[in-house]
Amino acid sequence: MITRYNKVSTLRAVMGALCLAAAISLVACSQRSSQHPPGEGQASIESTPQPDALRLALEPDNLESLDFFALGGCALQTTLGKYQSALGRGASDSQRLLLDLEYLHLAPACIEHLQALGKTELANVVTETQNLKREHLPAAIFNATLANTEFQKFWHKPVIHTVQPGQQGLSLSAIREINTLTRQWLAGDYRASNIEFEIYLSEIARGRLFYRNGLNAEEFHCALAPLEQQLRSVLPLEYQKWQTDREHLFCET
Repeated sequence: MITRYNKVSTLRAVMGALCLAAAISLVACSQRSSQHPPGEGQASIESTPQPDALRLALEPDNLESLDFFALGGCALQTTLGKYQSALGRGASDSQRLLLDLEYLHLAPACIEHLQALGKTELANVVTETQNLKREHLPAAIFNATLANTEFQKFWHKPVIHTVQPGQQGLSLSAIREINTLTRQWLAGDYRASNIEFEIYLSEIARGRLFYRNGLNAEEFHCALAPLEQQLRSVLPLEYQKWQTDREHLFCET
């Protein structure tokens, strides 16, 4: 006959074995497991800073002081009008980035045109603004992507949130497309499609970092790595800390 003492001893042994198995599982997960992505409660991931804490302040340009009519004959005149409009002044970071890219794309031809007309002083102003926007481009891209609300929605979906079938693949593809665009822009090719870029951000916002089925969570973490590498010179310290924690969990070193 099994005594009460033996039953308790057996129960304790089983519980001990379960606790040991759980501890081993946690260690394996922290070392990187493609089969068992971490749960929604990972402290190191949930501590991601909010957009307002990440957003980089950019030195103001002098576009407000430029005379719209002085740029007659330049395609850049239309871009200046966008900057100076009510919509331009209140533009989101993504729309501001697209305006900056448009300016950088059109500025060289306008500078050449102004110099040919002998408008050297105005050409110099356009050139100075061009140089400033080129210098600020990595920060502008960061504000419009990694620090933007679309990426925050992707990182911070509530546990009860469900993702439509196929959305995870679309989100991953959108991240990779933005990686490619960023590489293009930083290399000096400033062409951009407003609709295309906003669609990519929208697809990312509809996805979810943590989920139980489908692609491995680590694929999303590692897909962000190229973008973060390209923008490493401007990443805030708070973001860098979160990035390090995430890489430790999901990416090979």
